[in-house]
Amino acid sequence: MQKVSFETLSVNPYILDSVNAVTERAIQKYPSLIFWEEEIKQDLWGIIERCKDVFTPDKGACIQTFVRGVLDRRIHNLCKKYCSINKTKQYCTLSITSNEAESVPSRESVYYDCFRKDVNAVVNTLPENQKKVCFLIMDGFSVSQTAKKMNLSMRYFQKHYISPIREEFRKNGF
Repeated sequence: MQKVSFETLSVNPYILDSVNAVTERAIQKYPSLIFWEEEIKQDLWGIIERCKDVFTPDKGACIQTFVRGVLDRRIHNLCKKYCSINKTKQYCTLSITSNEAESVPSRESVYYDCFRKDVNAVVNTLPENQKKVCFLIMDGFSVSQTAKKMNLSMRYFQKHYISPIREEFRKNGF
C-alpha cells in the first residue's frame, strides 16, 4: 500500500477548496473567527498532515472524500478553540461625545473570564490523573476518546475518573 505525501495533498485543488470552504463556513457561523482565519487554515493543514497516514485506499474512499470528512469532523473543535480564545479577548466599543472610542471588556467576556478562573480553581484541586482527564476533555476529546487514550475501560473510567470529577465540581457549585 502506497502512502499519500503531504506535498500531493497540498496542491490538490479539491483539498485546497475544501480547506477554504470549511473555513468560510465556520466564519459564516461564527463571524468573530474572521480574525483567526489564517490560524484556522494552518490548523486544518496540520490536521490533514497528521491524518494522511491513516488513509487506506483499499477501503473504497478516495483521498479527497477522506480529507473532507476529517475536515468536517475537526472544524467544530477548532471553532470551540478559537471562540474560547476570542471570548477572553472580546471587547465592546463605547461611543464618546468626541467620537473617540474607548475599549472596555464586555459583560459577557468578564463573566466567561470569571467562570474560567472558577473552573481552573476547581481543576487545580484535583489529583494529577484527574487534572489530565479534565484537560483532555477541555481540549475537545470526548469521554470515550479520553478513556481510550488512557488505556482504561469505559466502566472503570466513569467510576474512578468522571464520577469523582463531577462530584468535585458539584461540591463547588457547578
